Amino acid sequence: MNAMKNLMTFDEAQKALSISAATLRNWVRLGKIEYITENGRPYFFADVVADFSEHSSLLKARRNKTKKTGTLLAAGYIENSEVNTRTAQTILAQYSFFSETEIRLILAGFAMKLLRCRAGEPESAITTDDVLNPKETDLVYAPLVAQIAGEASEIFSREKVDFCLSLPVEFHAYEDLLGFLYVSLKNVAERKAKGMYFTPSAAADKLLDSLPDEIAGQTLCDPCCGSGNFLLKALQRGAQINDLHGSDTDVLCVAAARFNLALAAWPYSEETVQCIQKNIVCADFLKQKDGAHFDIIVGNPPWGSTFSAKERNALANRFVCAEKAGADACDLFTEKAVRVLRPNGTLAFVLPQAVLTVEAHSRLRTFLYDCCSVRQAVYLDKAFCGVTCPCVLLTLQKSKNSALPCRCEHGGKKYAIGPRPQRFAFLLHCTDEECAVLEKSESVPCVYLKEGCTFALGIVTGDNRRLVLDHPEDGAEPVLRGSDIAPFTCSAPKRWLHFAPQRFQQTAPEAVYRAPEKIVYNFIGQHVRFALDREKRLTLNSCNILLPKLDGIDTAYLLAVLNSSFTAFYLQKRFASLKLLRAHLESLPIAKADEAAQKKLAAWAEPFINGQKAFTPSDHRTLDEMVFALYGFTQQEQMVILSENKPE
Repeated sequence: MNAMKNLMTFDEAQKALSISAATLRNWVRLGKIEYITENGRPYFFADVVADFSEHSSLLKARRNKTKKTGTLLAAGYIENSEVNTRTAQTILAQYSFFSETEIRLILAGFAMKLLRCRAGEPESAITTDDVLNPKETDLVYAPLVAQIAGEASEIFSREKVDFCLSLPVEFHAYEDLLGFLYVSLKNVAERKAKGMYFTPSAAADKLLDSLPDEIAGQTLCDPCCGSGNFLLKALQRGAQINDLHGSDTDVLCVAAARFNLALAAWPYSEETVQCIQKNIVCADFLKQKDGAHFDIIVGNPPWGSTFSAKERNALANRFVCAEKAGADACDLFTEKAVRVLRPNGTLAFVLPQAVLTVEAHSRLRTFLYDCCSVRQAVYLDKAFCGVTCPCVLLTLQKSKNSALPCRCEHGGKKYAIGPRPQRFAFLLHCTDEECAVLEKSESVPCVYLKEGCTFALGIVTGDNRRLVLDHPEDGAEPVLRGSDIAPFTCSAPKRWLHFAPQRFQQTAPEAVYRAPEKIVYNFIGQHVRFALDREKRLTLNSCNILLPKLDGIDTAYLLAVLNSSFTAFYLQKRFASLKLLRAHLESLPIAKADEAAQKKLAAWAEPFINGQKAFTPSDHRTLDEMVFALYGFTQQEQMVILSENKPE
């Protein structure tokens, strides 16, 4: 809060509302939030911001997903015990918030319960007092338990902790019960803000299965070890306790990991515990020294966590993958991991699928292509509880030995892929046959939309509920949405809008909407549809616009190619995204047919464009035959395309 009368700066208001700077600027421009101006800068009344945050339906509709709060059971993190899962469910059914101290005491209490189970003692009650003042029989592991419990310096609910510790527990070798409880009790907002996505047991097992068959005697590190899930599984597979290393910036996670490994290395050994304390450390992996230290690195690095401007500048000087404008933590962890691997060492990470295709990660892909070979890629669409981000289990070897094939699993298929050109090297969701089709399509004489087309977004009103009408009225115009688009033509719009650009959050120049001919398309979903609008209609932001201006390319011909199974195949395989970006379309190779071929295809398409004829599956097959001929695809190549995109 600044010194002016109960006013907030722009940055303070943005943080209080949990919105982007661009969104707040738009609200200021559109008069959606009250403010005053001093020295050319906007200031906001604190009470107005507080009221807006609490009651605004606009804010509730737009609120950033990281604002989600509460706890969430980490389903799938452990698999062996119904008892332990029910215990966590009972805790979350009773309480929805836990302070840091309460989480520490609960985890420490469960650590003591596990010790007693491991020793074969009968189930016995443990209370908060037992955690704070351990009995003599618990003193052997007391230092490790004390690291979990912490100092209990803040006020906590003894009743809450005692209730949790009264519930039953089972011991299962190599199971990370403490991590399961920690993830489940930790506030969702905190976890997402730090990019913390804890790996379910099945995914962790799958990743560990990609490691060399014999890992005994090899040094293994998890640079973001959390509570030690991957390290426990490595130990289960024959790794030696003194070869295991791990780091994390979460003090409680490190304490839990140390305890887990000590428990797994039962019976107690002072030498073993000292080794664990030395090798499992609370530290930032990105700040550790380079050097070939490890034979194997495995883990699930943080995704997308944010860095301050000062941190970004420092990282940009040390990492190939970092830029001063921004850096993704998973890129930095992967680059660092490769740097500290020994030659021919193995790296196995859980990464977002976007790493393999999205432009923002291109620096990492170039770095990996230059020094590593991909050995395995397993695509998982729903790996994490409560998170919709698809991931890939990626295993690399620090070697450019490309003679060995890469094993892949995607969409229920298992296949091996061989060496590829760099631009296709990380399209691991593509088989070699699919990749060959992509390569062939780019080798024919072609043109690209980036060579002369104009792209534009549909109107972002900022308040569809108020501004978009479900009935016509005087002065309102029909407005197209993505759901109105069919191949070649649009259905009659079911929404209307008063065109008032000054009221909208974002809009293209009016001339774009009023163009005599414009191609409109839906840009979200697996099946993108392209239509030609000749009625100068408005479009909402679910319906993007393309103004074709390619020399020597007929618009109806272009539209036909865009609606073909080839285009759907190319976009799916080349970019693997549910959201069609401008850059994707700009990279699409459009076969440069002669004038006669273009006229033939354009004439065939015209009845569909004018709505004189419905576009049927039979018509789609005819379209595909004509487009396949333009690219010279063989019968086998056509089958590859159609196996992914059969006309409905």
